[in-house]
Amino acid sequence: MQRLKVNQCYLCGKPLLGDREAENDDHVPPEQLLARSLRRPENKIRLTTLRVHKSCNQSYSSDEEYFTQVLIPFARGSVGGNAIFQKAVEDYRAGKRHSLIHRILRQGRSAVGGVLLPSGKLWLDLEYERFDRVVAKIIRGLHFLETQEF
Repeated sequence: MQRLKVNQCYLCGKPLLGDREAENDDHVPPEQLLARSLRRPENKIRLTTLRVHKSCNQSYSSDEEYFTQVLIPFARGSVGGNAIFQKAVEDYRAGKRHSLIHRILRQGRSAVGGVLLPSGKLWLDLEYERFDRVVAKIIRGLHFLETQEF
């Protein structure tokens, strides 16, 4: 893991004061998008972290969870995607995220505007504000890493 030393929270733009109780590290991009097996020390992927206000970081927590769970089925077919999918299945079987997963499944539609979709196809009514919020956070984080500008 690489930590970039900054004096500004990239999430809100306000100064960081070095208060260890009020600040923490945020992974850019979010850690949960990469399979744990790819984040182990023997692998080459090193996530960068940025210091942020703890409250700013926590305000994205449930939206990042939603974002990740929505994308997991689409990641299958790659080494990382299969590992994330397998972990999600294990977590579900262990009783984790049941309400979130069922909420996402209820957002699926087999017909849109009266048109029946082909077999095996599904329309997903995303919670767009939550999804877009995480996309904007990722872009803001990558931009900040590149330019150190809010």
